[in-house]
Amino acid sequence: MQIENNVFLNFPNQYATQGFSALSKSLNSQVQNAITPTSSTIVTLSSAATANSNSNDNANDVTLPPIQQQIINQLNNSSPSWAMQTVQDVATNPDSELVNISHATFGPNGIQGVVYTNNGEPVTSQSSAQFATLAQQVLTQKTAIFEQGKAEGLSAGQIYTKIQDYMATQPQWYLQQMDWNGSTAQT
Repeated sequence: MQIENNVFLNFPNQYATQGFSALSKSLNSQVQNAITPTSSTIVTLSSAATANSNSNDNANDVTLPPIQQQIINQLNNSSPSWAMQTVQDVATNPDSELVNISHATFGPNGIQGVVYTNNGEPVTSQSSAQFATLAQQVLTQKTAIFEQGKAEGLSAGQIYTKIQDYMATQPQWYLQQMDWNGSTAQT
């Protein structure tokens, strides 16, 4: 779970200007044991992801939020190696919940008052477990889309667009819990 305070809600803007690589280095230590790519790793797309990937060859099929468009523009105007590493980081790191702890209190039953930054809904063990379950499935698909795009010789911007087109098919509650649409971004 990613815990953010209102003071640090400029992450999406930093992401667009500085890249995800800097942040992902801190996440990589947490994920390193869970994700160990090897040369013998075989990645396949589910039939739904394959259909979605094939149907989204035209980036205009899905309207992405402005923050995602800004990131695509940044990738398209950056060095190809940096851009590809950034997209790989996005594809191989799990999504996390973005929560607001500014009004949280500690009590006899633990921390209370933690809400999702995007929609103000309370964070519960059930909502976090539901998010974690879907996040693992999404991670598998994002990684597969990345590997397929790289094998096809697509640019980082094209691969990122395919990943975000796939993300746009996720349930609204999931996208809100991670603030995918960048509603808290300070631009």
